[in-house]
Amino acid sequence: FESADIEQVEDGASYRQVGMQIGSSVVRLFLENRALARLFFSESRGLDSEADHLIDQTYQRLTHFSETYVKRGQSLEMVRPNLSPQLVAVTMVGVCSYTLDRFLRGEFSDLDPMQILNTIVEIHLKGIMK
Repeated sequence: FESADIEQVEDGASYRQVGMQIGSSVVRLFLENRALARLFFSESRGLDSEADHLIDQTYQRLTHFSETYVKRGQSLEMVRPNLSPQLVAVTMVGVCSYTLDRFLRGEFSDLDPMQILNTIVEIHLKGIMK
């Protein structure tokens, strides 16, 4: 996810494209490493302080990167300025993590992972109202 160049974003289309790049990197990581995903999402929590620290660091990196993404959107006046970038980033990472965990457990089996990601990105960028 760190390969996405947030500073190159100049308009709504490139902003959405970078959002999809970030999300698809995370989705691919866990789809290609399902054992890692199981450990990351549930089985290792609380068993080992070193593993917990590594998982927390990963969430912090994802959140920090997402926060930078939100701030870039605010600087270009594409994201509402009254929103906390940190809180928006945490919700983005949280929704993606929870949904991906549910998918890997067999829910949403009728959906393609990229369709799920697209829906999450669309909700974050446009909301759910008409």
